[in-house]
Amino acid sequence: PASEAAFAEAVIEQNRAISRNLSDSATEQHAQPVFVFGLPRSGTTLVEQIFSAHPHVAGIGEHEAFGWISRYVATGDAERLRIAGETYLASYPAHARSALRVVDKSMSTPEHIGTILKVFPKAHFIHCERHPMETAWSMYSMYFGERRVAYANSFAGIAARTAAINRVMDFWHKELPGRIFSVRYEDLVADSKGTVSRALDHIGLEWHDDCANFHRAKTMVRTASITQVRQPIYTTASQKWRRYARHLQPLIDRLAPLIESYETETRDRQPGA
Repeated sequence: PASEAAFAEAVIEQNRAISRNLSDSATEQHAQPVFVFGLPRSGTTLVEQIFSAHPHVAGIGEHEAFGWISRYVATGDAERLRIAGETYLASYPAHARSALRVVDKSMSTPEHIGTILKVFPKAHFIHCERHPMETAWSMYSMYFGERRVAYANSFAGIAARTAAINRVMDFWHKELPGRIFSVRYEDLVADSKGTVSRALDHIGLEWHDDCANFHRAKTMVRTASITQVRQPIYTTASQKWRRYARHLQPLIDRLAPLIESYETETRDRQPGA
């Protein structure tokens, strides 16, 4: 848990100078990349699949290219930025290269938003959010089998990573107001067309009816969410954690401030609030 807090502060420190000098970028104003990200089980695969059903969008899954790109362009040299951008675009699978928008669902995106904007000043960002306990319980009850998601194996790890990502995203929303569009899972369930339409507008596209039939698509899914995204959006996944609340109390206690904040924001966003 302590290392998660250190991780968040390190990400913020590394990106603070970058985010305040984005106007110095000399790279092409490329708007093709769309980065969809969030904690595991927050709805990222669902959003990617909905977007990918649009005729002008291609999904490429968890590309995770900006880890090495961030190291390569650390000097901020304009030529390196240009090469990095060209290399990233060339790494797209063939089906994605001609798409108007390409969805990259890399989990590490919050760490690299500053670098992404140096390379692609017109890149788009969609942050997926979900009630902290819905996400936490879904993570804990799922076996990922991946070292990078090892924090999901304990209450302490889940709470620490959730707090760390929230800290990083608070930083980005303050540094880049309006650049990152938030999609809440609860909104997708309550008003899928309205929520998706607003998200599409953020990336410069209009609603298309194919987005409502995303579950019929034959796109490759390599995450634990494959069964969910092969069905229409449903509500039965909500509130499952409450059945096990007495067993989850240590986790609830750790996430209490984030739960309160999320529920307060949800109430405030409701019509007539």
